[in-house]
Amino acid sequence: MLSKREKTLKGAISYVNLPKKKYRIRNTSPKIAQQLVMWALKEGLDVIIWTDLSTNWEKVRDKKYTVDDAIKYFKSTPVPTQMKIFDYVYGANQVGKITTPFSIEFFKFLSEYLKDLVN
Repeated sequence: MLSKREKTLKGAISYVNLPKKKYRIRNTSPKIAQQLVMWALKEGLDVIIWTDLSTNWEKVRDKKYTVDDAIKYFKSTPVPTQMKIFDYVYGANQVGKITTPFSIEFFKFLSEYLKDLVN
């Protein structure tokens, strides 16, 4: 169950069931929800489910979210945390075919970082 994997309450899980025309959307903006539905249609999916938490970035980092700051945050975390972040972003990208501005820059950063380690 997604709520268990994400360590959150069931009420923080949103979904769209296209054939039944049912949905529950908590924190996702209408624009993003529309993009999710379009993605589901393009992929031939009937149902999509996601963790729909509001951001706590400003509370934790005391600044607005930016991709650059997210990369800085990644670099500043201990290796076990980095591995969890990598697993999450990589899994979303490979399994869910989810690409975000962060994942694009994250994979570029990792590519350069790993290239530097090898050379």
